[in-house]
Amino acid sequence: MKSPRHMPARPVSRHGFTLVEIMVVVVIIGILLSLVVPATMRAIQRARETEAKMEISSLASAVEQYQQRWNDYPPDGSDLPVLQRHMTKVFPRMAEPDQSLLFALTHPDGSNFSSVAMDRAEALVFFLGGFSEDLAHPLTGAGGPLETDQSNEGSTALSDYQYNATRDGALFEFAPERLTFGLSGNRYVSTDEAELGYADVEHGVTPQNGPDLLPAYRSTRARTPILYFDSRSYGVVSTGAYNGYWAGGEFGGVRPYKTSIGIQPPTSGSYASAGAAFNAVNFQNRDTFQIISPGGDGIYGALVSIDPSDRTSPPIHFITDENEDANIAAGTAVTPNPADIFDLGSIGPSISRFQESSWPGIINNGHLDNVTNFSTSTLESDLP
Repeated sequence: MKSPRHMPARPVSRHGFTLVEIMVVVVIIGILLSLVVPATMRAIQRARETEAKMEISSLASAVEQYQQRWNDYPPDGSDLPVLQRHMTKVFPRMAEPDQSLLFALTHPDGSNFSSVAMDRAEALVFFLGGFSEDLAHPLTGAGGPLETDQSNEGSTALSDYQYNATRDGALFEFAPERLTFGLSGNRYVSTDEAELGYADVEHGVTPQNGPDLLPAYRSTRARTPILYFDSRSYGVVSTGAYNGYWAGGEFGGVRPYKTSIGIQPPTSGSYASAGAAFNAVNFQNRDTFQIISPGGDGIYGALVSIDPSDRTSPPIHFITDENEDANIAAGTAVTPNPADIFDLGSIGPSISRFQESSWPGIINNGHLDNVTNFSTSTLESDLP
């Protein structure tokens, strides 16, 4: 008899997965992915929205610090009298060449004020980025926003200056890589006009005469900059257009937002004019400011107007807490009921939940993910 160690080994049975087993595994993986991927994407989206909201909150705090330091909110560059009063109040001893340079920054053709020479994005950087401690020369003194070499000291020509990225007394630390400035020849100048291509006469935006010295600050995850609107000029009409920001092309534009809270009823049963109805509906943060980021998609939305073919016509503002549009500057019609202000009637389609794509020629509903200093997170997050 053979010993056990000499017994032939029993063959081991080997077989692969059956097609059914593989299909079951694939289905299980698919189910798990369908649960995990959307949740992960939602978490990433929430994290990005939180990041944007935190930055907007920090910018809003910086604006409040500016107000405490200078006893005035910074202007947004759209209204010349507001800008002049502010600069006179803050820097009453401003001397040459700063006075001439400030004039040149806001009068690009040398004689006419442009409401977009210092636009709503550039004003944020200009006022929060810091001024020189030399109050006679807040722009050109050491640490001011403009700098030049000794050979051009005292010059009143913008072409002799460049943007100073190392300014003193900044109330907000603007990340240099997100500021729109770069080398042009041997000077650091702003590049936002070239980057966004938003010179657009139809929308009241006129091209600069060469590179300017006023950079903007890009939002956290897009090329599009963050905007600042001063309450004193929310409803200002300049260069044929109501105050707003038009980045052009894929980026769209935005005007200050209004609210349905606190609508003033007409004193005699009806509003005397469309202007009276317009003024009866308050802007969000009516006495302070609005800061607006385009959100993760980098798109502000659409500038919707009464005449869809002409966005310089009287505007239709968005009412954020009612998630509707409001034709509050149309014609001369009167209304006996404040609620009727929100009725567009025959002028165009009604827009709800920021679905501006219901208007002809508008593709994206860009307002939804905009982040502001008065929203909880995005505008969409506050919709009922």
